[in-house]
Amino acid sequence: MREYWVERLITSKEKISGKLLAIGNKIVFQTYGEHEGKMEIPIAKIKDVRFATEKDISALRVWLVGPVFGTLWKKKHRILLIDFEDEFGIIQHLTFEGRNDIENAEKELYDMRKAEKLKAE
Repeated sequence: MREYWVERLITSKEKISGKLLAIGNKIVFQTYGEHEGKMEIPIAKIKDVRFATEKDISALRVWLVGPVFGTLWKKKHRILLIDFEDEFGIIQHLTFEGRNDIENAEKELYDMRKAEKLKAE
């Protein structure tokens, strides 16, 4: 899996920046700055991976270019959603916003999960 620069969405306004990469049979979210740390998720614990896009209308854009152009000029967000089972058996949902290449991460994680399932059989 390549290295993907992403932002983990905590709330609608709070984000933690870092990179998402694969090391062995797990994916790692490595953060920097004031939230420096590492989150590791074994591939076998991942239940679902989805890619989504979302468009939003910024109030600033509406104010700058007017209501007609402001509503037509939407910012597109690319989001990777990962559901996994934690050490207590509870399903956790992670949301990452990335660049244009984040869609490739979903495909790579699917291939890794498929290989893990085939190896277990």
